[in-house]
Amino acid sequence: MNAWVQPWAVLGVCAAVLGGLWWLASRARRRGIGGNAMNPIDEVFHPAAHRPHLEIQARDVRALPTEAPGDRRRPPVDHEISLTVDGRSSG
Repeated sequence: MNAWVQPWAVLGVCAAVLGGLWWLASRARRRGIGGNAMNPIDEVFHPAAHRPHLEIQARDVRALPTEAPGDRRRPPVDHEISLTVDGRSSG
């Protein structure tokens, strides 16, 4: 009976470790904390991926311009285009 228990125990431990790593990876992706740990590895082994990552980080840090308290909101623009060709209107 031990011949059956040992392989199943090894497979169970491997499945538990892989499941734990999967859970940890999904949690790190949701929180956005996984990228900082991988930056040095990306820089060494895949430099083409490291530069865009730096640009993405810089874009995330930049703040969007906010409206001043006295600014009026602009009405939405109607983007309908009307063309007139030879006196006939289309659109």
